[in-house]
Amino acid sequence: MKKIIMSFLAAALVLTAAGCSNDGEKNTTTTTTAPEAQQTTVAYQAPEAPDTTAEALEYLKGKIPLFVKYLETRRSFPLTYEVETRTEDGVSTAGLYIKDKDTIAFTSADYTGASDNTIYDGTNMYYVVHHEKIAYIRNELPITTTTDVVESNLLKLDIWDVSSYKYDKGVKEFEGKTYNYESTTDSKGNTSEYYFNQETDALEIVVAGGIPTYVTRIDNTVDDSVFEVPADYEKGDLDEYLNNLIADKRAAAATAEAE
Repeated sequence: MKKIIMSFLAAALVLTAAGCSNDGEKNTTTTTTAPEAQQTTVAYQAPEAPDTTAEALEYLKGKIPLFVKYLETRRSFPLTYEVETRTEDGVSTAGLYIKDKDTIAFTSADYTGASDNTIYDGTNMYYVVHHEKIAYIRNELPITTTTDVVESNLLKLDIWDVSSYKYDKGVKEFEGKTYNYESTTDSKGNTSEYYFNQETDALEIVVAGGIPTYVTRIDNTVDDSVFEVPADYEKGDLDEYLNNLIADKRAAAATAEAE
């Protein structure tokens, strides 16, 4: 359930908090089986926990039915999911786009006009910095990279997890407008609030930790243009870029410590 609550900033969805599924754990054991008492290492994988998503959704329909509609959209692709945050400085936006199990993109843009895309096409990864007109490329991704990203964003639910939460629903005003309202509270007392348009039932605002995030679009379509890398952009090596970035941060930290 934590994955549901913590994953509303689309640019960070791939790094959401550990969540609702129970993955099988890999274990190794050493046994002595040969007549010569020779040790043999046997690797095995524990049975994967059953997927209780259908049961969990059915349970939630009686608690927070409008949020379940949102979850059902989030659990299929193609998928477009866009949000924005608003501060005194301005508006920042983020987006998650899943075309298929191999083709994924994340976008972000801040109030200064800086914007970028991270694109996976099943083989390569691109970090496209639009305000600098440069595309950093990493070739030959690990075979499971995009599959893992897709699965982590399609929200598998654990019935034991969702049944441990407290739920509320009703009508509530937020920022001068009246919404249909639902909320979840975990065992530590952390509450997330969901505000739905009274006419369309669309999820419009999520408040977690007192911070509102505005959902500007969520549907099961996707625009291919989000996966395009402009041909006129300068090209760079992504690994080199990341290594230089890490080196710069370490140097800055060392300088600060010396001072």
